[in-house]
Amino acid sequence: MADLAVNEPLPELGLNTNDLVLDILGEKFIVATDEEPEYLNEILSQYKIMVANTQSISKIDKPIRIAILTGFLLCDELNKLKKQIKTEMSNMEAQHSSEIQKLEHSIQKIISRLDQAINENTG
Repeated sequence: MADLAVNEPLPELGLNTNDLVLDILGEKFIVATDEEPEYLNEILSQYKIMVANTQSISKIDKPIRIAILTGFLLCDELNKLKKQIKTEMSNMEAQHSSEIQKLEHSIQKIISRLDQAINENTG
């Protein structure tokens, strides 16, 4: 499984509190971030799972190919989620539009009744 870690500040490397040290697929580098360590750990855990899944389903052994395919699969998942959200938002808008039309119709009925009652009382 890929080895990922969020390290405490390393003064000798000049790291800030929330800098992220990635050690994965044989590569080690630092990513500067302003995210909280807890959040970073959550994301890294998810990424470790995705990398491990990619390795197991693809049987690829070259780290760069594993990373590329994992990124591709994550983009695919993200795109599907965006489409799902867009569809759900459209459905909600259509539902709300229908409800607004019903409310407007009810309000118009009430206004008409009020106008009629006012006209009867003043006439």
